[in-house]
Amino acid sequence: MEQREKLLAGGLGAAVALWVGLSLYDSQYKAPLEAKDKAVVDAEQTLSNNRSARRKLLLAQKTVRDSLSDSLPPDRIDAQRLYGNWCYSLAELSGWSNLTLKADSTAPLAKIGWRIPVTLSGQATRSQLATFIDHFQQTDLLHRIDSLDVVSASSSGDPAFTVVAQLEGVSLNSAPQRGRLFPEARLAQPLTAQSTTLEVERSLERMTPPFRVRVEREYLTVTAVNDTQWTVERGVDQTTPAAHEASQTVQVAPLKPLPAGALSSEEVIARIVSKCLFVKPTPPIVYKPKLASTVFPPVIRGVPWTAQLKADGWNPTWPKPSFRVAAPPEGLTVSPAGEVTWTPPAELPAGEFKPRFLVLAGDETKFETEVTLTLRDANRPPKFDPVQPFKAFVGRALTYDLKALDEDADTTLVYALAGTVPPGMTIDASTGQVAWTPPETQEPGEVTFQVTATDNGSPPNTATQDVRVQ
Repeated sequence: MEQREKLLAGGLGAAVALWVGLSLYDSQYKAPLEAKDKAVVDAEQTLSNNRSARRKLLLAQKTVRDSLSDSLPPDRIDAQRLYGNWCYSLAELSGWSNLTLKADSTAPLAKIGWRIPVTLSGQATRSQLATFIDHFQQTDLLHRIDSLDVVSASSSGDPAFTVVAQLEGVSLNSAPQRGRLFPEARLAQPLTAQSTTLEVERSLERMTPPFRVRVEREYLTVTAVNDTQWTVERGVDQTTPAAHEASQTVQVAPLKPLPAGALSSEEVIARIVSKCLFVKPTPPIVYKPKLASTVFPPVIRGVPWTAQLKADGWNPTWPKPSFRVAAPPEGLTVSPAGEVTWTPPAELPAGEFKPRFLVLAGDETKFETEVTLTLRDANRPPKFDPVQPFKAFVGRALTYDLKALDEDADTTLVYALAGTVPPGMTIDASTGQVAWTPPETQEPGEVTFQVTATDNGSPPNTATQDVRVQ
């Protein structure tokens, strides 16, 4: 073989060897490495998916735990009774009237619990309806407004709507057993409208401030707890601070966590009211409470005297008005319901007195009014001067002056004839002068009649005098 052919054969052999070597590299080294690298990538993806799945699992477990704590009691009978009573009382707190509650048929919720429906009907203004919706929605319960029918009787002013609300709660079978919808305690001491601390009969477990509670128609925020002593913020969430008696129920009123940027309760209510579908919103009512009357009859010494105070222009959301008196004359009292009683002592001189009546909502004085009361001594009756019989003749005009005296100052007397009055006889009502001309038909003999004198006292007194004419 020549030299040139040897070189070509050698080059061809080297190329074949290189091709074969590359194939061996791909099969023995590259492919396994790529497979292992893919396995690593797949394993990392599986691990990432597992972590995501675990996060989802933990989130689902938390949702289940929260749902169990937000569920109605597992016994559907108890759940419907407690939920219906709570919805009814929430409508009362919001100011609804003519309320009725109907328990509807419960229905299974898959295999995990029950749907607990109730129908609430009543009358409410725009603001009262908005307040109810706000309180309902922000309460941390598994429930919803299924439907809401609102009928307005008028297209102007602020009419009361006829409302039918179908409300539905959820009772989960695995929820903890309990006899109340929310934890409760009772006031150990009376609570004034201004107090910022309250005492309960027993502490509530697992309640960490801040949390919200309800006492009658007032919401309070508990900001600090020291066993049974609580520090509170009064009149929150559109309610008004009020006085509460000992033993009143203190019920926890849990709130749903608000997401960032969520509207406040006041903003929610304002939006609902401003977007009324029936009428244009009317300007807010400005309440100017005052006494219905400041004029009272005089007080007569020795005569029982009472009067009833009444407040007009009272805001219906305030507690009922209660009454007190400042600078009263001796013997005058007023009950919280406004009944005024005055029994002046004998040594108290007659004249005018100016007590001030204070009208309160809870412990807050809303207004006070000064009134004038007049004390008078008992009215004494007038007395006639002695009257002697006098003579009269047929056809001859006769005048006779009758006088009565009254010991009370500034007294005016009015005279009148009484009894069997002879025909044609008259009397001057202011002077007491009797005038008579006996007619021809008058039979001879003695005639007896009566004259009365009535004073202008309070009450008026009358004296009667018999008069004989011969």
